[in-house]
Amino acid sequence: MRKHIGSILLLISISTAIYFDSLSNDFVHLGDHLQVYENPVIQHLHFENIKVLFTTDMVSMYTPLTGIWYMAIASIFGVTFAMPFHMFSFLLHLINLLLVYFIGYEIELI
Repeated sequence: MRKHIGSILLLISISTAIYFDSLSNDFVHLGDHLQVYENPVIQHLHFENIKVLFTTDMVSMYTPLTGIWYMAIASIFGVTFAMPFHMFSFLLHLINLLLVYFIGYEIELI
């Protein structure tokens, strides 16, 4: 693990440098209004709303896990500000970056 620290820090630094400015951005009207701040289903964490996410398509897409992700963020932070949504998305991307790095190492690509 110790030999990976430099590579991991470099990858995290590059990702942070690229995406840090986006954390202060607002919601985008290309779909965020329908998926997040105008969507009553994700604004309240209830079993019925979770059931709706798994039984219907929201915004012409079947994305129940994304809906649950948004619902969890909205229940903690509300839907007034976009920063928590951007921050958690960025953290999820960092986790994926680390997973891809370690999978690449395990199959000897790195």
